[in-house]
Amino acid sequence: MTEARASNGGVAPHARLPARCFGSGVLHLAPLCAYVGLVFLAGSVRSQGIRVGDDKLAHFLGFALMQALAVPALSFLRVPGRPMARWIAAAGFASLVGAGLELWQATLPHRSAEWMDWVASTLGALLGVGIVNLLADTRPPRPPAPASGAG
Repeated sequence: MTEARASNGGVAPHARLPARCFGSGVLHLAPLCAYVGLVFLAGSVRSQGIRVGDDKLAHFLGFALMQALAVPALSFLRVPGRPMARWIAAAGFASLVGAGLELWQATLPHRSAEWMDWVASTLGALLGVGIVNLLADTRPPRPPAPASGAG
């Protein structure tokens, strides 16, 4: 074991997070975790005569809104790559949550799993990524062009 690993209990130096990251982690990750929990809670209750179109719209909008929380969470987790890679990862995450929700609903006697719900969730996530892309200004300001020195 290297000296750096031995001095901190066997944990590699790059694996330790600074103490300030805990508060920031809660700020970035807790809203997404809470939202996913609410999605599963809402998807677990007995539906009260919701029409098919309304159900798909709820999936579409709910998973589009999830992107507003997923993109900052993935940025905090330092998902490598350009911002577009984080946006695609956020949409992929939401699509997996949608698939997980449908698998969960398949186990409930009063709910049913529908692949079209998953499609609506995934399309909503993709729309949400597009909206986040339009609203996020992640590019640093460009420096002014140098004046031509032909004077």
